[in-house]
Amino acid sequence: MKFPVRIEQVNGHFSASLVGDPAVRVEAPSRESVLSAMKAELARCIQSGEIVLIDVPSSGVTDFVGILKDDPTLEEMVEEIYRQRDLEPYP
Repeated sequence: MKFPVRIEQVNGHFSASLVGDPAVRVEAPSRESVLSAMKAELARCIQSGEIVLIDVPSSGVTDFVGILKDDPTLEEMVEEIYRQRDLEPYP
């Protein structure tokens, strides 16, 4: 598994945190050792729990994308809307 990790160097020490979950954080004196510590911490987290991906249904305007793609009157309707818009005076 691959995880995005943010590494920072502050006052000569390195810290690494899991992107999306800053509570998963380690510190070490070198970049190599902080990466090693983060791998160990992630392994501990995985062993003590479970990492899963869940799908959350969307809601809102995007639910309507494509619902008229097979509607034969859509093109006529859009052309009429543009025609009426083009007749309006330009400010």
